[in-house]
Amino acid sequence: MKTEYKQDMHLSDCPEELREAFLDTELEDDYWVEQWNNMNFYLMNVKRLRWKFAEMSSWGANVEHYRELFGNTDTEGFSCLAKYYGDWETLSKLSLKEMTQIVEDNDLDWLGDDFEDMSNYIHMVECFTDGVAYRQTWTHEFKDSCMRVERLDKVTVNNFAHRLKLRVNEC
Repeated sequence: MKTEYKQDMHLSDCPEELREAFLDTELEDDYWVEQWNNMNFYLMNVKRLRWKFAEMSSWGANVEHYRELFGNTDTEGFSCLAKYYGDWETLSKLSLKEMTQIVEDNDLDWLGDDFEDMSNYIHMVECFTDGVAYRQTWTHEFKDSCMRVERLDKVTVNNFAHRLKLRVNEC
């Protein structure tokens, strides 16, 4: 029996009135992430972790599909999050304490391209939040690699928006 693949959740599918629950626009002005660790990036903020739960819920919802395709799956542990798939309302109300407990109880560990994953989250915040933009840089200045995120001031954001509008009108 073939199971249907469930698409990743995307914030554009979230009801507009709930989106704020997933968008952390309060990053420090000069935020550093060390050692390629995206788990701490999400675990330290309720809005970020809600978004990660939304992402991981599709992993859990697709466990059977992956098993049919590959015979086994490294997403098995995320099946506990399948119940949240598509349920923006419930996800938007989960507390940091509740989600942290779920992570601990199920020994959840999301591995992957950590800086890229965090960068994708930050880009999503920029796309869904007017007047918010960040500069992201990766560096190897220290013992381990680091990612630096700087929030751009409103003047710079407005300048970029104006320049983009001019360029779009040229095409």
